Amino acid sequence: MRVLFILLFITSIGFSQNYKFGKVSMEELQETEHPKFKDANAAMLYRSHDTRFEYTEDGGFYVITKVHERIKIYNKDGYEWANKSIPVYRTSSSRENMTGLDGVTYNIVDGKIDETKLRKDGEFKEELNKSVTLEKFTMPDIKDGSVIEYEYTVTSPFWGNINEIRLQESIPVNKAEVLFKAPEYFGYRTHVRGWVPFNIDQGQRDRTMRYRATYKSSKSGTTNSYNSVTEEVTFKEKMYSVNLSDVAPIESEAYSGNLDNYTSSLKFELALTNFPGSGVKPLAGTWTDVSNTIYKSDNFGKELEKSKIFKSDLGNVLKGAVTEVDKTTAVFNFVKAKMTWNNYRGMYTDEGLKNAYKNSTGNSADINLMLVAMLREAGLNANPVLISTKKNGIPLYPTTNGFDYVIAAVDADGSQILLDATDKNAQPNLLDERLLNWQGRIVNSNGSSGWVALYPEKAAAQNSIISMDLNEDMSVSGNAKNRFTGHKAIPMRDKFVTSSDDKNESIIEDMYSNTEISNVELKDEKEYSKPLTLGYNFTSSNTAEDVGGKILLNPLAHLATKENPFKSDTRQYPIEYDYARSNRYIVTVNIPEGYTIESLPESMSMSLPENMGKYTYRLSNVGNKLQLSVDFSIDSPVIPPSYYPDLKKFYNLIVEKESEPVVLVKA
Repeated sequence: MRVLFILLFITSIGFSQNYKFGKVSMEELQETEHPKFKDANAAMLYRSHDTRFEYTEDGGFYVITKVHERIKIYNKDGYEWANKSIPVYRTSSSRENMTGLDGVTYNIVDGKIDETKLRKDGEFKEELNKSVTLEKFTMPDIKDGSVIEYEYTVTSPFWGNINEIRLQESIPVNKAEVLFKAPEYFGYRTHVRGWVPFNIDQGQRDRTMRYRATYKSSKSGTTNSYNSVTEEVTFKEKMYSVNLSDVAPIESEAYSGNLDNYTSSLKFELALTNFPGSGVKPLAGTWTDVSNTIYKSDNFGKELEKSKIFKSDLGNVLKGAVTEVDKTTAVFNFVKAKMTWNNYRGMYTDEGLKNAYKNSTGNSADINLMLVAMLREAGLNANPVLISTKKNGIPLYPTTNGFDYVIAAVDADGSQILLDATDKNAQPNLLDERLLNWQGRIVNSNGSSGWVALYPEKAAAQNSIISMDLNEDMSVSGNAKNRFTGHKAIPMRDKFVTSSDDKNESIIEDMYSNTEISNVELKDEKEYSKPLTLGYNFTSSNTAEDVGGKILLNPLAHLATKENPFKSDTRQYPIEYDYARSNRYIVTVNIPEGYTIESLPESMSMSLPENMGKYTYRLSNVGNKLQLSVDFSIDSPVIPPSYYPDLKKFYNLIVEKESEPVVLVKA
């Protein structure tokens, strides 16, 4: 009986929480940390998505979604949750609208609940591109311990594109409720993402909808007369509901990629319509259907036919180009030099090739479809490749909204080359990391389509040759010569190209702790088609120490792996390296006079399963020198989470090995 009473008491506490807008409690404000996740900077106390359909005679059915969220902010690191951004979509003929925004920040002042309303000066708009506007707002008077609450409504004519509903965040979600109601004329499929288990309860009910209709009543001379009446229709309304509690946050870790790809969420896909008198019309198709639909668009496939706009320039562009690779390179470099990207992503042209070419600017589709058209005009087999960028995520099912970017692919001298001309420094087959999102969809001129791997075939590499001496004060000094290729060179170039010479030393010092850098030499830092060469002298103060008359020396100096990037015991989502990579270090250490080697770390070689990576460490003593060779590689751009324990152990062993000292004693 006592147990039953306790259970009933706990249940009554759980149900005592009032989630009605404006009913924030003193208990919520007094909470200083999350009861289950002590390290949380904020918590989603409540999230509600309520979607229903309405109808007008002129516009037909439209979708109304009301959102209500209540968030607890524990500390300054949680202040970012006071900023909200809602995408609102539009086409040339229709648009969504956000209305009914109401927001309040709650704080405790003099022992009482103080309310600060969201003001107009806290609301903003940002034109993301011609199709999307971001409705933004920032909640006022944010402090440690604040609770914020807001609600808004989005009215949309796009019942074929229902936004994904997030059920998990990087902070705990205490309670989430979803209610989705659709007339029987719409057939939706549900798609679930992530690993948080939840049920989708389904049912239906009779619904009567009233709307205003206009009829022609009479005609007198040249004047028509109309009557407006209230019509009524009864139909079955399908209902989907989700009720979740105590959702753990998804944790970001090294090489996570876009966490939105793995965050638990619910998506409604319109699979068919069945309007009275029209019969069933299937809408869900295959990726081939999606590709064909995009290609046939006036702002896509039709634009590829507009070769006259640049035909007169193409002759000069191709002068001296003999092979297919030569022609590809010439056209690619011309488009990069001529065009400036306006930073808008898109798979459809905004300006159109004619205006974009004339004005030398455009979105990603304007530029890269122009590149495809020019390559075709040059006699090459070139085709567009549809991409979903990392920011857009990985699409769950075939849909045109699954892509937000387009690049070019060309078959030249027996190999396929991927090109993105939005970046003036881009190189063939070396796509920006934001585009390395699994695979793209190539759409051929004959109507066929297929998947294309986006990852570069060659591993990005850092090769380093280091020579160093041990000083009397236990510091080491020496010089390093480094060579970077592929994606390894890109971030290094980003650091140095815009830097002045007198800042180059500090750039490298920021990369390596307790290390002083001098005499930096760069080669080919602006020659993007060549490897980047970086040389420098260094002095490191934490590489050797005297312990009881013995010298403990780390032969890798500042290049040693200090810690394992993987901290969690388990991982549910893939490890995304984006590209294969390798590091090779060749180190020579001059042993000081009067010392001899007492012990050396043993050599080691190990591999990850399925040839996904390998590591070798070989150390030897030749005369008065130590010679060390270290090779590390990750050969798979994406590693499944099932191999996470192996990968974590792999790094642990590397950290242990590279921390082992050489022990020197006086001869």
